[in-house]
Amino acid sequence: MSFAQKISTGRPPSLEPTLFSPDSKFFFHILGTQVQVIATATGAVRSVLSGHNDVVTSVILNPVNKFQVYTSSFDGTIRLWDYQEAIMLKKLSVGQKIKMMVMSPLKPIFYLLVASSVRHPTTRAYTEELVSVHASKLRKDIMLTLRDTVCMTLAPDGKSLAVVTRSSFMIYDLFEHSFERFFHPRPLTCLAFHPTEPMVATGDCWGHLTLWYLASRQSVPAIAPVTDPATGKVSAPLPPGVRLQHTKIVRTTGDQPLAIGAAPKQTDEHWHSDQVGGICFSPGGEMVLTVGTEGVLVMWQLATMQRSFLPRLGAPLATVSASPDGIYYALCTRENAVLMVHVPTNSPKYEVAALKLGKEKLLTGLVRDPFTGQLAINSRPGAVQFFDPATNSHVRDLVVVGTNVVATGDYAAARHRVEHVAFLKPTGDVPPVMVTLTRRSDPMLRFREELSLKFWEWNGAQYVQNTCVEVPTITSIACHPTAPWS
Repeated sequence: MSFAQKISTGRPPSLEPTLFSPDSKFFFHILGTQVQVIATATGAVRSVLSGHNDVVTSVILNPVNKFQVYTSSFDGTIRLWDYQEAIMLKKLSVGQKIKMMVMSPLKPIFYLLVASSVRHPTTRAYTEELVSVHASKLRKDIMLTLRDTVCMTLAPDGKSLAVVTRSSFMIYDLFEHSFERFFHPRPLTCLAFHPTEPMVATGDCWGHLTLWYLASRQSVPAIAPVTDPATGKVSAPLPPGVRLQHTKIVRTTGDQPLAIGAAPKQTDEHWHSDQVGGICFSPGGEMVLTVGTEGVLVMWQLATMQRSFLPRLGAPLATVSASPDGIYYALCTRENAVLMVHVPTNSPKYEVAALKLGKEKLLTGLVRDPFTGQLAINSRPGAVQFFDPATNSHVRDLVVVGTNVVATGDYAAARHRVEHVAFLKPTGDVPPVMVTLTRRSDPMLRFREELSLKFWEWNGAQYVQNTCVEVPTITSIACHPTAPWS
């Protein structure tokens, strides 16, 4: 008799902010092809939505039923679930890989970013399509052809949709079928709508937070496009002295006139040393929240732009979202974990995690601790993660070598990494023993490596270090299955 169990390493390639239920009692955690429904107050798993054949990319609420959610996946399907009972109610097939999905509460229409088989004529890279799919009629219409799409966000009123590319973002009016494009001097990484005001906040790769006051934008009469008879390309000549910062393209039955206007007023703030990973507004709109690779939650007062911090969160942060009641902030890390922050106490409450590989390779393999039955693998640099396969849950992290989690570039390459883990079974009075081997390769110092062999013993609650040996070279380690340790 054989038994096999599938363990997920976490989230999809395009990280989306954590979604809360309308009453803030639950949140939805994407784990590969599954979605966990987790109680916000305790972190306990309420149910698991399982049925997709590929990675789940988005989870959105059903606008007409607060106890249902839609999920999209790379398998090209959209599925409707009763998330409390974990029952699939409906399945829609799109036929293309779905990268992102939103749905307006004002129309029964899905807006999807799907993979296209068309290549860009210059870069030869595959393009993406923004399509609309009617929920009941299953009619699919192509709205835009894009490339290098970073994220897609629906406005709180459901009337417009924002699509972020590397150098600009577009706001598409879902009723007038027109869109405005706003250019930015630095590559953008994230965007969020203000819950009540005509304002958006963006983050970029240089760590800047930019507030765009959309009510201040101005436009001029449309300029008719001109077709070059030699090349056949359609363009709109700009008036003298006008810089292309803000354009509005209105779809018509004939040509597409281009309206040029001045860019809206902006406020630019800078704190993050690297790119802004995630951004959102508080439910009341009085604060802006940003996160990044520093492992710090930055809270900006919108009226004064005064900052407050929640530092040392232990891992680079990818996204941030706020519960509708404003009591919790959900921070997604680059290590496939969700860190829940309790706002009244301004402190982390618990962590929900899968296998914390992130971008690291599985160097140790799946090593089973014979004493606890848990899996021990390398997770973040310099650490070992203990994972319980019976409950499919994270148990603890053991720091083997203290290292800087914020390091980038050559400094990130020079961090210690756990390469081998082995266990010795307890015999008689000898407690369980774990052996770890860490390696540090510094690219700035040629041919120099640091290897450290450490022995750990069980103290009744966890493994604590007993002995450390600096060794010149080791390729693998193993423990004798029966002989006692001495």
